[in-house]
Formats: sequence, structure tokens, C-alpha cells
Amino acid sequence: TKDEPFEKLSTDLLSGDELEVALFGSETADELGLLHRSGTLLIEEIAHVPLMVQSRLLRFLQSSLKPSQPACVRVIFTTSIPSRLLVERGQLRSDLFYFLSPYVIRVPPLRERQEDFELLVAHFMEMLTHVASLDQSQTPPRVSTTAMNMLKSHDWPGNIAQLKSVLQSVLMESRGAVLATDALNRALDTPAQTSDSPTHLLTTRPSGDAWDIESFVREQVTQGTDSLYSEAIQHLDHQLLRAVLLHTKGNQAAAARLLGMTRTS
Repeated sequence: TKDEPFEKLSTDLLSGDELEVALFGSETADELGLLHRSGTLLIEEIAHVPLMVQSRLLRFLQSSLKPSQPACVRVIFTTSIPSRLLVERGQLRSDLFYFLSPYVIRVPPLRERQEDFELLVAHFMEMLTHVASLDQSQTPPRVSTTAMNMLKSHDWPGNIAQLKSVLQSVLMESRGAVLATDALNRALDTPAQTSDSPTHLLTTRPSGDAWDIESFVREQVTQGTDSLYSEAIQHLDHQLLRAVLLHTKGNQAAAARLLGMTRTS
């Protein structure tokens, strides 16, 4: 029900040992694992779960079907790659695949979910605005009809994760009350950054042009600013945050650890 706890486990952020502790708990630390709680547990990307942990998961699921050992938790696995292909690649145990195969639910790709698009964009805009503004009270920029049409017409091979990444990138560049369509156009045309791509910390504007601090000072003085220091620090904060998020490939938790701040700071 809607009142039950809902937990999400991102498997790509944890090592095999950490995953095992998160799922099954730790006797030494007297820690209760997620599988031994009530509610719903969403395990993202089963392919990232080591095969040994998959084996233990299968045993847990099989035992939970026994009347004498019913489980209190509902477990949902996700994969962005067809499960049969994962089996062929050796990333998913065949016995776990056959156990789960009667319960497969296909979620249509983002490009086929036009009716959900505006709701998804509004959700991510609300959620991600603080990343761009560093201000929890900041109102999300408005998405113009042009910008929404650009988003709807994109193919989205990366589905929801790509949409979130694109909006996060564009929000870092948007400075007004409306989402910047030029930044959106660049984000949609830019291939995903790989681990080999360089990140230039503190030396680039979000648009990619070198930040000339002397020109910045002259521009602000010409505009009659009386808060040059705070404007410069805010500008630098945006650059630092975006550079670190690029380095962590959008992983906000990892970025927060590098910056020594909480995700809601």
C-alpha cells in the first residue's frame, strides 16, 4: 500500500560486500538488511549485482515462498538491458532469471510515453532545481512550449536516466525564469561523457568558454552591481558543482562526499 515503506537500492554505487550487507544485514554490527524489513525494495540494475550475491538472493526468494518463512518485503528488480541478453553475457544467473521470468513487467521506453512526459519533466525540474541554484527555496525555471517540444521529440536512448541528466545539465546553465533552450539544444546534441573525457575543474563556464574573471568584474561593475563578491562566489559555486557532477557522472551522493556537504546543502 501507499503507506508502506519504499526503499531503493542503487547497485552501481556499492561493492559486492556492501551490497550483501545492505541486503542481508550484518551479524557483527547487529544491522538489519533491507530484505528483512517490511514494504517494497527496488533493486536497480540487477546486472550490477555480483553472481554470488544473486545466488543468495535467489535462495532468499525461494525460501520466502514457504508458508513457514514468509517474507514481509516485496522485491522489484530493474534492468535497462533485456534479461535474456544478461544471461547470455553471464551477468544474470540463469536460475534467477527463470525464477523471475513469470513476473516480468515491461516498462515502455521514454519515447513511447508521451502522455507521461510533462509530469516527468515537472518532477525532475522540482527535484533538481536546488542542484543548480544551491537554494532550496528556488522556484524551478518554466519550461517553454519550444523546450518541451524539443524534449518530446528526442529519441532518449538512455530513457529516464538520460532525461534526468539532461535536465540537470541545462539547469546548471539556466539563469533566468525560463529553461534555456540554447543550453537544452547543446545537452541534447552532446554525447554522454566517458570516463576518459577530461574535466576542467574551476576553469570553464557551464557553456564551455573560459571564465575571464577580469571581464566578469568589468561587466558587473558596468551594470552597477553592489554585490560583486556574492555574485562571483555564486558563479564559482555553479562552476565547481557542475564540474564535480560531471566528474561523478551525475551521482549527487558521490559529488556531495567530494564537496564535504550533504545532498540537501
